[in-house]
Amino acid sequence: MGTRNMAYDSPAYQGVGAFSQSSVAGASAVVRFGAFADMLAKTLFVKPAVASTSADTVTVLAVSNTTTKTLGVTTIASAQTTFSRLEFTTASRTLTAGDEIRVTLGTDATKVYAIAVEYQITPGANVSD
Repeated sequence: MGTRNMAYDSPAYQGVGAFSQSSVAGASAVVRFGAFADMLAKTLFVKPAVASTSADTVTVLAVSNTTTKTLGVTTIASAQTTFSRLEFTTASRTLTAGDEIRVTLGTDATKVYAIAVEYQITPGANVSD
């Protein structure tokens, strides 16, 4: 399998994808996603799978080598059962292949979340064929 880039209007660049994973229970747990191409991080979705015993804060970071940028922060209520949506609206949501999206959970030790990060591949980025 090789890599290539395509015309700016290729379906590979027009569609929206998502990384998804479940967190583990525990204070300050971290869920990580690696950017496989140049992309734009768009939105975080967090759905409590196991309710918290207190309100909890979820922080989303973009990590590139030694640089860390905050993409956003959202608070999940202790008894919340519905999903929370956090749209990334800053210029720091641009990722380069090899960057990491790091979702850091707060101090509640009992919560477990289903997490998804929506992304769009940057037109002209190298992708696998």
